[in-house]
Amino acid sequence: MTNLYATRIFFFLFFLSCCAFRVCGQNFTERPEFIKANSHWVFGSWWGIDDPNNGTGINFNPNPPVRLTQTGLTSAEGSCAMSDTATGDLLFYSNGENCWDRNYDIMPNGSDLAGSRSTNQGTTIVPIIDSPGKYYLFTLQAYSFGTTPPALYYSVVDMSLNGGLGDIVPGRKNILLDPGPLQESMVAVPGNNCDVWLIVHPYYVPELHAYHITREGIDPNPVVSNTGPGMAGTIAAYELGGMAISPDRTMIAVGSFSITCAVMGLISGLGGTLVAPFDATTGQASTGIYLNDSTMVYDPCFSPDNTKLYTYGMKSDAAGSNVGVIQLVQYEVSNLTLPAIMAGKRVITELPPLGDGLAGMRAYKDKIILNDMRYIASPNLSGTACNFQQGPFIVLDSIGSNINIGNDAIYPLPPDTQYRRALDTLVCAGAVLNLDAPSGFASYTWQNGNTGTTFTASDTGTYWVFSADRCHSYVDTFRLRLRAFVAIDLGSDTVVCGPPPMLLKPATSPGAGYLWSDGSTGRQLEADSTGAYWVTATAGGCSDTDTVSIRFIDLRQDLGPDTAFCKGTPVQLTLHAAAATPALIRWSDGSTGSSLLVSDTGHYWVSVSEPPCSATDSISIGIQMCRCYCQAPSAFSPNGDGLNDVFLPVIESGCPIRQYTLSIYNRFGQRVFSSADPAKGWDGTYNGTTADAGVYFYQVQFKGGTQEVDYYKKGDLTLLR
Repeated sequence: MTNLYATRIFFFLFFLSCCAFRVCGQNFTERPEFIKANSHWVFGSWWGIDDPNNGTGINFNPNPPVRLTQTGLTSAEGSCAMSDTATGDLLFYSNGENCWDRNYDIMPNGSDLAGSRSTNQGTTIVPIIDSPGKYYLFTLQAYSFGTTPPALYYSVVDMSLNGGLGDIVPGRKNILLDPGPLQESMVAVPGNNCDVWLIVHPYYVPELHAYHITREGIDPNPVVSNTGPGMAGTIAAYELGGMAISPDRTMIAVGSFSITCAVMGLISGLGGTLVAPFDATTGQASTGIYLNDSTMVYDPCFSPDNTKLYTYGMKSDAAGSNVGVIQLVQYEVSNLTLPAIMAGKRVITELPPLGDGLAGMRAYKDKIILNDMRYIASPNLSGTACNFQQGPFIVLDSIGSNINIGNDAIYPLPPDTQYRRALDTLVCAGAVLNLDAPSGFASYTWQNGNTGTTFTASDTGTYWVFSADRCHSYVDTFRLRLRAFVAIDLGSDTVVCGPPPMLLKPATSPGAGYLWSDGSTGRQLEADSTGAYWVTATAGGCSDTDTVSIRFIDLRQDLGPDTAFCKGTPVQLTLHAAAATPALIRWSDGSTGSSLLVSDTGHYWVSVSEPPCSATDSISIGIQMCRCYCQAPSAFSPNGDGLNDVFLPVIESGCPIRQYTLSIYNRFGQRVFSSADPAKGWDGTYNGTTADAGVYFYQVQFKGGTQEVDYYKKGDLTLLR
């Protein structure tokens, strides 16, 4: 009966914890490894400047970020860079045609890639799962008017090659994954099972192709989602543009821009934005919502809190035709219905057309940065409160306008461990309980190392089981306690080497009542003298008593601070030990009395012991020069014979002095010499010439000795020639 009862409780607790468990839905863009992996944006030269020395980018590792220069890129779009997820150091980057190492050099096998430098989201980088230092480099071909739309390829980068600078693996370059035709857009998103989805959009067709990247590699058969009619057509739907995934991975947005229709004059109904729900577990997108109030949309972008969608494109009239104005638009996407989205539409700013009207956007941390380095400072806020900044996020160049500022490198979400705490369970003493782990996992580990699916508990305590599959792991706990059981422990009898008090705070069952030996009923007691102390704890009708004996031995010693006697003063001092019987006293001279008479300088110590306690203290006694004495000659002869050539008062050797001054005056009261240096005397010259022989007057003063006694002396001085 007991086994059945405990098992039912255990599964009930598992049920509660499972109901509370939430599938991983955090904002992957806020994870440190994502931020570090994308800490370098390398997006080539400005539009119209085909110069490899004009390549540019941003290094976000310093604060504030700094500009990258001479990256070798000549493209205005299609780039992606991978940085170290721990340090943020640049590893490599590509524009779809070439792959560069961190030194801005093209890798030995890094040229002639199957992509194109003029493809909007033409490059994406994803690590090969469970293969550190190896990466998939996905590349899209470019659309060119009158040619076949893009196909999707991938190559493998191995950072162990080329002396640690990385290279394209031979034989794993330009592998065709999707023949297309595809839109010039590509985005990757972490899945929910240590995996990644790479998503592309077919040309003309309202579909998404999601390629599954797992430990086994890339599944060549994509998950195909029909997103609704939207911008479907036979001329130029989904020709150019870009895609974006919301940070919580629940929405996908597709922007469409038709350069064919712009050339042919067919604008109506073939541009805009599609936003659709997305499932990161299955890679499946649902029917989307078509927003055609703004055409020629290039790169949409979600706000960090997932509530806003930003687009940058041509304003259209009711017929869907362009009206020649570029708009930065904010849509409210908390509710994915067309009326709710349009009700939350806000035009942030309107600008005259820039070049083609193409404009890329990319999020970094809490900001959204536009291709020309204007940026949205607070994209989570509604309307103009989003704080659109005309000033550049970082100054890059004054020439032209760049179309795209690169694609994100995507890391899979790391394996996570969910901790699911079970409630306490009261059981009778001696019960044997069978605890069953949840089913469906690859491995199990209990707290004692057992690896079965069932554990037999025969004592009170906390039990846990670690259940794991290849991506997720769970730790479930189960605590068993005896019903109406109370135990109290004051610890072993104790000798305290020091003064009172000592805090007695026993561990016992929650909700217990206490009665101490002094009649108090608090949770704890301060023992303030040597003696025996006891406490009785009561809970649920049961009680337990424990006693402890405490002895205080305070042997602390204090011989006072180190002392110095003035030079010439007799040394006489009596040192006292703080001790009482049966403590043993020993002084530095071997004596054992309670005091020691000191009559000389030196280092003295006392040691007092009463097992198991002991204490020591020491004192140093020395001599100091409390004041200084000075002597001055009455005459000197600066004739260069090496004897008495300089007049210099002589101060007692080793005596510290401060604020020293020496002045010499002639018989007219004119000062002919002065010095603040005790080592510098008068050599019998004045203004560079020999002073006349005769009588001079001197005065010397300073603060001398450790007590800084003021000293002043004056007198006559005879200069002999």
